[in-house]
Amino acid sequence: MNQFSINTNTASDLQISHGTTLGQFHKVESILGEGGFGFVTRCLNVKTNRQEAIKIFKNSRNTVQNAKLEICILKRLRCLDPDTCNIVRWNGFFFDQDRICLNFDLMDLSLYTFLKERNFEGLTTPELRPVIAQLATALSHLRSIGLVHADLKPDNVMIVDRYQTPLQVRLIDFGLAHPVAAVKPGTCVQTTYYRAPEVTLHLPFNDAIDMWSLGITAAELSTGYPLYPGNTDYDVLRFIFQTQGQPSDNVLDRGLGTGYYFDRDQTNGHWTFKSPEDFAEQTGIYAVDTREYRLENLDALVNVMEEEIEVTHQGQLVDLIKRMLHLDPDLRIKPLEVLRHPFFDITSSSSADPVTTMDDGPADLAVSIENTEEAENNENMLEDQLVDNAGYGQAVINTNTASDLQISHGTTLGQFHKVESILGEGGFGFVTRCLNVKTNRQEAIKIFKNSRNTVQNAKLEICILKRLRCLDPDTCNIVRWNGFFFDQDRICLNFDLMDLSLYTFLKERNFEGLTTPELRPVIAQLATALSHLRSIGLVHADLKPDNVMIVDRYQTPLQVRLIDFGLAHPVAAVKPGTCVQTTYYRAPEVTLHLPFNDAIDMWSLGITAAELSTGYPLYPGNTDYDVLRFIFQTQGQPSDNVLDRGLGTGFYFDRDQTNGHWTFKSPEDFAEQTGIYAVDTREYRLENLDALVNVMEEEIEVTHQGQLVDLIKRMLHLDPDLRIKPLEVLRHPFFDITSSSSADPVTTMDDGPADLAVSIENTEEAENNENMLEDQLVDNTGYGQTRQVINFHPWLLKDFVQ
Repeated sequence: MNQFSINTNTASDLQISHGTTLGQFHKVESILGEGGFGFVTRCLNVKTNRQEAIKIFKNSRNTVQNAKLEICILKRLRCLDPDTCNIVRWNGFFFDQDRICLNFDLMDLSLYTFLKERNFEGLTTPELRPVIAQLATALSHLRSIGLVHADLKPDNVMIVDRYQTPLQVRLIDFGLAHPVAAVKPGTCVQTTYYRAPEVTLHLPFNDAIDMWSLGITAAELSTGYPLYPGNTDYDVLRFIFQTQGQPSDNVLDRGLGTGYYFDRDQTNGHWTFKSPEDFAEQTGIYAVDTREYRLENLDALVNVMEEEIEVTHQGQLVDLIKRMLHLDPDLRIKPLEVLRHPFFDITSSSSADPVTTMDDGPADLAVSIENTEEAENNENMLEDQLVDNAGYGQAVINTNTASDLQISHGTTLGQFHKVESILGEGGFGFVTRCLNVKTNRQEAIKIFKNSRNTVQNAKLEICILKRLRCLDPDTCNIVRWNGFFFDQDRICLNFDLMDLSLYTFLKERNFEGLTTPELRPVIAQLATALSHLRSIGLVHADLKPDNVMIVDRYQTPLQVRLIDFGLAHPVAAVKPGTCVQTTYYRAPEVTLHLPFNDAIDMWSLGITAAELSTGYPLYPGNTDYDVLRFIFQTQGQPSDNVLDRGLGTGFYFDRDQTNGHWTFKSPEDFAEQTGIYAVDTREYRLENLDALVNVMEEEIEVTHQGQLVDLIKRMLHLDPDLRIKPLEVLRHPFFDITSSSSADPVTTMDDGPADLAVSIENTEEAENNENMLEDQLVDNTGYGQTRQVINFHPWLLKDFVQ
């Protein structure tokens, strides 16, 4: 048996008490919790004078192994911003004698303790909404990097500050987390109450088990008591099936452990759950009913919910929980679908964004990758030359043509890529459709001209693409990068080939706008992409229809991918005055040389949404002055306090020296001062954004037109701090899940990357320990084989399966 014995040493046995110093700097103030792994302590870091939570692993073979595995996962999480993704912030590790200690931010109390201190009264709607939304957000971001948490429960959700409104929570304890692609049927994960049926039945499983746990947790938070509190896996399954019915036979057929809990009719193949008497006779395990309430079905949850949850909200919440607890994991609701559910009605939510509040994001994020075979020898050639972030976006146009570069049909790039056609051209060089003669796959190859500036830009783009390797392209709706190679002295980037751009799609339809069924998934997928870029602290800085590719124009709903990261920046590295975005789609704060962040991408998405709904650009100015003029004529100008911060405001505005008010320069004054003359190039001129309904595609229904205009107005708020956030977009009424396809165009994904590896910089105390652990870290196949969770008879099931 792969079972290990729990080390029963107590804190006193381990010589841990108030005043004990762990490592060099951490003085123990109290014991916060205990488990099979060891202890969690509240410590004062005497070097920084900050209180921190230190998780101390006992020094036994199995717990040391578990510590190493948890560090593997925590290193992967370093590519996500904890505040945006609602996960605990890990500050590295250190050694205390021979014990491994993990350092985390200290928070207030767990959701379980919060319930306990309220005598297990359920949460109210204002408390419940942000909590479920933040946890769904956390699962969305874990899903984007191919991880399953595998132990979501109220004990593993920390409240940052119980007195803060709305409640801010963080998902903690990644001790059972797995790469999705590494999980195997029969791996023992999740705590019994919150364990998905597919785990118990030894079915193949994926990140959908986290959604099951979230559904069980949501039910518990709304009632105060666990939904299926069985002492054994058999009891939990019994409670589930009595309330929800049992899974279909085709699902049960795939379970390696199904026969342990079910009898099969040899005639028709139907599975019947074993009675308590039969199960006890066969296993010696007796059923016990430990439920606080017994439900005939999940709809009956409304009868036991907290009274302060309004009737309408109760019905919506029950519907959401039912979707989370679908017995078929393939049909279970996805994290981003949760955020679009009617229970999260943006019109009745706080204007604050409890899900996505974040600072600028990590400036020094670095993701290590394995390049393709063709590229792997090139990494060091570029690595030593990579310039710092200050050079982003400062390209000089090289006017060479494809013929000058000797690129034509039949040209072979590098070793394996035979050019079939030229797809596009820019200042950087060319994009070609190539046949990879080694794999017989068509690929898109971006060829950079061999000039100093374009080579510089290529290196910077590779920096960004390497950072994106921590995200799953299919989940995050971004282009898949397959590495780079050299063709003579030219750098070539290899991407998946797709059908056509949104701009070309519009052009081929004679610039007729998209219909609602086309528009909804496109905007949702782009908002999803921006959400994930935001989670790793990146701004795309050039979102426009030309840079959005449709995977297959004949597929319904349309699947799109965000491409071209040539102007992308780490958010923390942007500087006022940096030239980013294409003119039509440029946010006012960029033009006015204001400080900016990822909100500029939301502006571009708003402009793009307007263009997709009408067929024509909203503000198609030939110059920045004209674009600003069109914006201000339609939306008014930014407030003076916003304009005051712009280093370039005085170029476009005159300031009243008496009251400090800014006035936009007239076309005549601007032409006289600059020699630049205003030209009106608009297809339509709007008095305000509400007038968009008059020029939208006729097939967009009136109700949807109003919702879409409201969404676009939120995207185009002139104050970037008040602009809608990506996850708020997905909760907007325009995305009404009840009228959407049951498919998830935003979040469809495969298992995710198995070999993801993220390089980190540890804290000073930990930096010397990295190599000590690195050589010992086990591969993914060891995940979950030595974990201690609440489970009373795994050996019986294991013997049955064998």
